[in-house]
Amino acid sequence: MAPALLELQNYQVAFSAGQESYPALREISFAVRDREALGIVGESGCGKSLTALSVMGLLPKGAAVSGGEARLNGKSLNGLTPEDWRSVRGKQVAMIFQDPMTALNPLIPVGRQIAEAASTHLPVSKREAKNLALDMMRKVGLSRTEHLYREYPHQLSGGMRQRIMIAMAMICKPQLLIADEPTTALDVTIQAQILDLLREMKENAGAAMMFISHDLGVIREICDRVIVMYAGYIVEEAP
Repeated sequence: MAPALLELQNYQVAFSAGQESYPALREISFAVRDREALGIVGESGCGKSLTALSVMGLLPKGAAVSGGEARLNGKSLNGLTPEDWRSVRGKQVAMIFQDPMTALNPLIPVGRQIAEAASTHLPVSKREAKNLALDMMRKVGLSRTEHLYREYPHQLSGGMRQRIMIAMAMICKPQLLIADEPTTALDVTIQAQILDLLREMKENAGAAMMFISHDLGVIREICDRVIVMYAGYIVEEAP
């Protein structure tokens, strides 16, 4: 069996309001192994996205890890400084968000946003970062890349914006890709294209994947193993 790339043990997250603390994730334990695709399913509000945000160090205001431990490549993610997280996000773990329109910066051309991800984490010049971005845009199935490089998010369709998000996530070849309901806002035809692209990018990069969805059909198609969450707990796990 492949070693665990990401491991959560009795992991807990709580929201605080005044003197009160409200648990949101309760003693979560699971592992994602190298090159494995793990699905996470459950109803809205059960803690799926919160689990993903916690692994990325992007917990919302008022939320904090209240127990247990998360480890990436055997190293604890608990208590990392903002500077530490900069070396983890993008390079080791990357995330594709549910709504690319809110995840992308509306004031910066999409190509520059991809290039910025490369220049932040890789030892490349601005010209090299741009070339890497253009190459990645072609790999995710976008055409007219020189023109699209200068376009803003609002000028692109939903499917194109999601391809830009995938390009940003994959440009630094992360070990773990987290996809948080990446096809929810897309029509069925585009959904199928994005799922095929995610599968292809994962296999080409040799990355592991954590795939969050409401759709068991999608999970069955793309994942090796699935965990079911309910009210902040993991209640079931199966192939």
